[in-house]
Formats: sequence, C-alpha cells, structure tokens
Amino acid sequence: VFSQVMAHYPGHVIEVVSIIEKAGAGYDLGVELLKVAAMAPAQAVKWAEDRQDAGHRFKPEYRHWVDLFKRLGADPKLQAVQRSAGGHYMATAKRYMASYGFRSERALCLLFDIAVQMGSIKAASAGRYNAWGVEHKAACEEQKLEALARAVGPQGGRWERDVLSRKLTIAIGSGIVHGRSYQLERDFGVTMAPAA
Repeated sequence: VFSQVMAHYPGHVIEVVSIIEKAGAGYDLGVELLKVAAMAPAQAVKWAEDRQDAGHRFKPEYRHWVDLFKRLGADPKLQAVQRSAGGHYMATAKRYMASYGFRSERALCLLFDIAVQMGSIKAASAGRYNAWGVEHKAACEEQKLEALARAVGPQGGRWERDVLSRKLTIAIGSGIVHGRSYQLERDFGVTMAPAA
C-alpha cells in the first residue's frame, strides 16, 4: 500500500514526514520510512517488533512513528488508496460470508480481518470449524463466529494468542487486544445487524 501511496502522493507524504521530524523525531524519518518500505515483509515485521514493548506498542523513543502513522492514516487521499488496496480482502470476506452462510456486520468484520491478517481460512481451520458445526447444528450466528475465531486462531503460529484475542474480540463483540479494551458497537458501530 505504501508504494501505491508514494506513487500517487509523494509530495504529500514528504510534507507529513517533515511535520513529524520538526516535532522532534531526532533523525531523518523519511529516509528510514523509505528503507522500511523497501524491506521484505519479514524484515519489516522484525523492524517493527524491535521498536515495540511487550504490549506491542511503540516504545516511547519511537513515539514519532505512531504520530506519523496516525497522520498518514487519517488523510482522506491516503485512505482512498488504502480502500482501493483492500478491495480484494473485502471480496474474500464476502465470498466467505456466502459460503459459511453468515449475514451480520460483525461476521463481515471478522471475515475481513481474517482475510487481511491470515490471507484465508486454511483447510485445517475450516476442518476444525466444520467439525464443531456437526456437533452444534442449532448454533446461532454469534456462537458460530466464536467457533470460527477459535478455529482460525492456530493459523497465527507463534502469534496464536494475539490472533485469537483479536478474532474473539470481533466475534464476541468486545474484548481486549494488546492491552486495549474494545467494544465493536460502541467504538466502530459494528453490530449483529445484517451487513449491507
């Protein structure tokens, strides 16, 4: 996504970077941002992990990165690029909605999150979910979402606990992810109402 942002709005990104640098980043943030953007995904993940505390938040000395990402993420031009880049994730989520028979906003949110974070529902996860479904034919959608979240959790490998807390928070509608409490309806307007 960042390469698309730079292709469409390089001057705008440079302007935002310079605002953060002037606020006291202490070094050339733009140069490091370009280096990170050019890294292989595993390297970029390692770069981010090295700058985070145990709660997966940027350490205080790297706070300028939070400010930068918030500014970039709040920009309408850059949000348009993100929405465009996320289109295939939404298409995947909608295919899962149809194939699993889900209807709610919360289901769409969970399936979108799975598509973004995990890429897909792997065969082993689908098998765990389907096995649960055989035993729970009369389950309501909320119960099915929780079961799917639990089935997908192991796809996270060494991050299974983090993946599971995130997926369960969406499936149940509330929870704690990386030490922060969320309520989907209150925080994002996501309910069990039918998805549009």
